[in-house]
Amino acid sequence: MCEGTGLKSADGLKFVFLDRGAADTIHNKAMYNDGFAYNDDDSSNFDLPTQKLARWLKRDEHDMRPYAEEIVEKALKRLEVTPDEPLILLIGESHNMPSHPVIQMLVLKMLQDRRLNVSFGREMSHDLLFRRFCKQAGRGEESGIFSDYVMSHDLDGLLSLQALIGFENNLYIEDTNKTLLNFMIKKGVSTRFNDAASRAADTQYMLDDRDIQTERLIRDLYPEHAEHLIGVIEKEGMHIRNHMIVQKALSHAKRTQARIYVQQCGFNHLVGKSKYLYQHSLSALFKEAQRSVLVVPLESSSFGKNKGNSDYNLRDNEILWGLNPPEKRFKNNDNPEEQKIYLKELLKASGFDPALADIDDVIDKHKEEMTAHFARWDKVARKFSANDAGLLPALSYAMSRL
Repeated sequence: MCEGTGLKSADGLKFVFLDRGAADTIHNKAMYNDGFAYNDDDSSNFDLPTQKLARWLKRDEHDMRPYAEEIVEKALKRLEVTPDEPLILLIGESHNMPSHPVIQMLVLKMLQDRRLNVSFGREMSHDLLFRRFCKQAGRGEESGIFSDYVMSHDLDGLLSLQALIGFENNLYIEDTNKTLLNFMIKKGVSTRFNDAASRAADTQYMLDDRDIQTERLIRDLYPEHAEHLIGVIEKEGMHIRNHMIVQKALSHAKRTQARIYVQQCGFNHLVGKSKYLYQHSLSALFKEAQRSVLVVPLESSSFGKNKGNSDYNLRDNEILWGLNPPEKRFKNNDNPEEQKIYLKELLKASGFDPALADIDDVIDKHKEEMTAHFARWDKVARKFSANDAGLLPALSYAMSRL
């Protein structure tokens, strides 16, 4: 960077403008966020709130707090528009960028610090706990009532979180995501996995029609495909998954009486893109359900280029533009040590204890606790057949004895 124009705020604080790239960043924020005004002339004068300007020009590049503050500020303004109903805060991430989960941690913490009741939904198979139980117990993946039995132990979502942290090892940026989810447990944020059920088939993941809820949505939305497997990233698969996420999120928000419901998802779920139609997207389906929504694409630069959908109709106050946190990416779990070092840098600069990323002992603890749960459930499973007509009352009795 090279030194550039001097900058002076209304109260006399002086800043040094380093380069035109920084100017473009602030200019983008001026265009898309409340409270910013930019005069695009040679003197590069800005009329910006001093504190906000200071945060952006003087911050550590690893500090994610300014991004989270922008999201929280916009969310609070959206709450003023619809004070009598919860806000759905849709945060669209790139799954391989550690900065994105750290921003989510900050947003949830900041909302809690304001004593707002907040719940969290994650784009992950809603039946993860049941599938992990079947795998650990060496059982076939029975569906129906026995799946309901296992999931009935997890009304607050804690056991699903523990199962994922303890056993799952096929996550993008695994340490980062497990750090985020363990943070949810520490902060007592009610968290649910809201996606449709899926399973591996050949070289791709398909919707799992053995799951009753997923099978029902397939038949309701695409009856012509009811006898065929649907890929999770096919346009029909994304539509079905988005419907499941909306249903699960609204149910979870109602049960927890959340003032703000934060739903994490991949970028393509937000408003659609290319083959994914806007009317099948999460933002459209939440609006169709008459819910107040704020859409936050964490990669606004690429998002803006891809929003050219003729059906796209979000109002200005329903979307937060201009956020482009550091784009350091990791392919799946390549370079785990480098990923952990980078994660600790992000956590420290963002006001967190970097030791949050040291999760090996946490993984072992959750694995031990979940192994005990699985063993108890397996005792019940061995006494009954999933096709037993008397299963429901028997399981109800067994549940009361555990």
